[in-house]
Amino acid sequence: MWVGIDIPGGTVGSGSATIGACRSATGNGQFKDKDGHEHHGQFQGDACHNGGSNAKDDDGDGNHFESNSVSSSTFAVDENSETLTMVGTGLDNGLPVAFTLVVIDYGGLAPTLYNLALTDGRAFIGGLVSGEVLFE
Repeated sequence: MWVGIDIPGGTVGSGSATIGACRSATGNGQFKDKDGHEHHGQFQGDACHNGGSNAKDDDGDGNHFESNSVSSSTFAVDENSETLTMVGTGLDNGLPVAFTLVVIDYGGLAPTLYNLALTDGRAFIGGLVSGEVLFE
């Protein structure tokens, strides 16, 4: 498939892209925020098989979140990063919530960013300090 690309400066270029490619990402690690709070996050996002996608998060205060349904796992790629955005529902300390998880891998230029937001108001943004995040 041919795709036209607008290039800054007004010139026109061309390139190719695979449309509809299945992407996946997995992670299991410790993430630390700017205030030193740590979370252990685990996730598996698959753009073609949301039924296999999941997320878990435990913090140092004993809070536990676990997804029970992922409605979408989407991927974005730019020059210096890859991003996974997962949306779904789960249980936070046993209570039903919706969640959004955004993971940004900067390819070693900066720590991987982990951003979990729950509809009960609990949220965490931190960088990977140990463990692994892999985009495929």
